[in-house]
Amino acid sequence: MFWNSFLYNSNADSLARSAHIITERYLPEIIDVNLGCPAQNIIKNECGAALLEKPEAIREIIERLSDSLDVPLTAKIRISRSFDRTLKIARIIEKAGADALIVHGRTKMQQYSGKSNLEFIKNIKRELSIPVIANGDIIDEKTAKHVLEYTRCDGLMIGRAAMGNPYIFRRLKHYLDTGELLPPQTTEERLDDFFEYAAMCRRYGLFSFRDLNVKAMWFTRGMTNIKPTRMEINKTKDIESLLEVMHGLKATDINHIL
Repeated sequence: MFWNSFLYNSNADSLARSAHIITERYLPEIIDVNLGCPAQNIIKNECGAALLEKPEAIREIIERLSDSLDVPLTAKIRISRSFDRTLKIARIIEKAGADALIVHGRTKMQQYSGKSNLEFIKNIKRELSIPVIANGDIIDEKTAKHVLEYTRCDGLMIGRAAMGNPYIFRRLKHYLDTGELLPPQTTEERLDDFFEYAAMCRRYGLFSFRDLNVKAMWFTRGMTNIKPTRMEINKTKDIESLLEVMHGLKATDINHIL
């Protein structure tokens, strides 16, 4: 199984310490520095996309991590309104030692509104020598194929479309390899994925009610006749009651995912 870990912070030494703890505890195959998160609680601490205004801080962070890690280092950015400024940040990350760059085609101010700017991503890919991975508005087989063909990027990163839907990665790989569409998951298969996720969280010490509650809502999104169950999920107060609701859902005869 492929593992990666995402980090955000504004201090190079803190990031390096965190990265070493993560690599020792979870053995990820990649460490990714998140320089693209637009969430206000992240921005106000001068982390995430706020660092895009501090090129020297980015240089220091990437150099520090690159020099100290034994696993590949990647960084994720958002674009700026100016292509030249975006390219400047991308080149700093490349020169500082990152093994690959992920580019989300929206600005910090856009949050998740509007459209991902594929032209910026395409031109950044053209200018860099390290692999560039496209991110933003990749939701299904058609959009994945279009983004890859248009930008000529080396890969894709999928965010919100994978929430509660890890099957999307199998679907997209199969389609890009064969041109054929896989059938949609059944409810039972999707619930199996949820319980596998819960088991992995427990195994790696990441088992929490708050996270599992949110993920249960994601995994049940789009199911038929699901509203009463989602209301029950919202009313649960602990992991045991939440898992009981999800097990009850698995035992019912619900049709395929819409």
